[in-house]
Amino acid sequence: MKVLGIRNISKTAFVLRLERGKFEFIPGQCANIGIPKMAVNREYSVYSGVKDKYIEFLIKEVQNGVVSTNLRQLKPGDKVSVDGAYGLFNINDEKKKYLFVATGTGIAPFHSIVKSYPKLDYKLLHGIRTKDEEYDKKDYKNYISCVSSDGQRVTDYLKKNPIRTDTVCYLCGNSNMINDVYDILREKGISGSNIHSESFF
Repeated sequence: MKVLGIRNISKTAFVLRLERGKFEFIPGQCANIGIPKMAVNREYSVYSGVKDKYIEFLIKEVQNGVVSTNLRQLKPGDKVSVDGAYGLFNINDEKKKYLFVATGTGIAPFHSIVKSYPKLDYKLLHGIRTKDEEYDKKDYKNYISCVSSDGQRVTDYLKKNPIRTDTVCYLCGNSNMINDVYDILREKGISGSNIHSESFF
């Protein structure tokens, strides 16, 4: 697929925009992306909405990373290999109340979901290290960042604030966060069948 551009949104993160072509996906799904002839790829969640004419991926550049470092250096017209989309991290009822909890670039599938379903009733909690990681926060109608460098964590927010027991919860990002948040949600009366997760690492 042809590169349309790179948008740097922090010192370590960028958005890769590609020509969409015939690429189809369900919001929340991911794809494998690689540099042709490098014989290595990585999995990234789709960042764009289903009605966008392009495809975007939110990517964190990993120091000395083989794929992310090379992707950030791409220019318009360059090509990348894309395999997908796949995954079951999707919503199936736009009328329910949702809680999205993410760390870092784990916010990517939620960006795709809220762009695709603009009438969705949701709250998004975003655990980040510093304020510059509030990636495209203007795109969300109910965004709350928890900045760890300021002593704020998503777990602390969830412990202090009520959650309706019929809320459907989606967790994406750091596996430690997912485990901790899952336990908090269960303690607050959320059914395990209403908690969905996707671990990045």
